[in-house]
Amino acid sequence: MVVLSDQLTIEACVTTLAEALAAARNGADQIELCTAIHLDGLTPSKELVTACLNKVDLPIKVLIRPREGNFVYTSIELSLIKSHIERTLQA
Repeated sequence: MVVLSDQLTIEACVTTLAEALAAARNGADQIELCTAIHLDGLTPSKELVTACLNKVDLPIKVLIRPREGNFVYTSIELSLIKSHIERTLQA
């Protein structure tokens, strides 16, 4: 038997502060923040993360993805991912 929760969480995938603010105004429960959505999403800038954290009163999940394509990363790309995470945590 599968029991579904009565509570749905609405997550808005956004790429700008304006989109994040609009999502908050329109009932989103949380934000997924990224850039380059046409590439299936890449890591946003520290400035965008900081702006959204300062202006949007919702939980924000930051997408960490250094490039488009598959999810098989080289050791150099894994180092880049680590630096993206560290930069994001400083926002």
